[in-house]
Amino acid sequence: MWPLFLGIHVIGLTGYNLMLRKSLVAKVDRWTLATIMQTGVALPLLVFAAVVRPHLHGYSAALIVQMVVTAGLVIALHTTNVMALQHLEASVYSILFNLRILFTTVFGILFLNETVIPLQILGGVCIFMAVFALRKHDRKHLTIIGIQWGLIAALTISVLNLSEKSLLNHVSYLSYAVPTLLLSSLVMWAVLLIRGTRLPKSYLFKRSTIALMSLRALSAHGALLALTFGATLSIYTYVSSLSVVLTVIFGILLLGEKQQLKQKIVATVVAFTGLTIILVANLSK
Repeated sequence: MWPLFLGIHVIGLTGYNLMLRKSLVAKVDRWTLATIMQTGVALPLLVFAAVVRPHLHGYSAALIVQMVVTAGLVIALHTTNVMALQHLEASVYSILFNLRILFTTVFGILFLNETVIPLQILGGVCIFMAVFALRKHDRKHLTIIGIQWGLIAALTISVLNLSEKSLLNHVSYLSYAVPTLLLSSLVMWAVLLIRGTRLPKSYLFKRSTIALMSLRALSAHGALLALTFGATLSIYTYVSSLSVVLTVIFGILLLGEKQQLKQKIVATVVAFTGLTIILVANLSK
């Protein structure tokens, strides 16, 4: 079941990236945009919770603390994304962000007793090198502070994924997602209101905004459900990183982005090779 949800995650993440490129969201304050996208993740939980009541009673103090910390990590991820993108081009940031492959793999081995075989490492290296090959010429606005925030963002999502996987080993998907992701959204909206940011009501109901929120929700919940149904952190992270390459492919086909076309085609082949190696490694366990 988890490969299906992981596929939904990749589709959602790829579509989300493409929509961001095509839309005019760059004109919106970045914290505002992050808050709206997190709201897109939280809204389906209200529907799910109404149909299937999550088991929120009987939580231990340790679980409650971990959920609050995880909600903080969700907010921290948005914050570090915003700070990094203030100093780095998005393409350069993509390289740093995909260092989560390394961080998450190490954390999975150290804290979750996950086993990683050489084929999985080789597949991950292929995907990482494919992403690097696509981005290596775009370094104009590389700054020290941007690198620092980019590395913190990669580390943040790695710790977040580790905490989510740990929680999902003890509680159900809804019992984790409902309190944690709703709390994250409420805090982000509170910060938004405290900042005094004015958001045009028409923006919330634009088709592009709704599409972005929907794709962001598919990405987030696809990932959580994949982890819930047994995907390891290493497999999830490697496959998720493929979305960067898929975004480039569909950028060529749908958005007419044909610069460095040969390089992009080669990188795509390398990335699919890496994914195939990972899948073969997983089946051979």
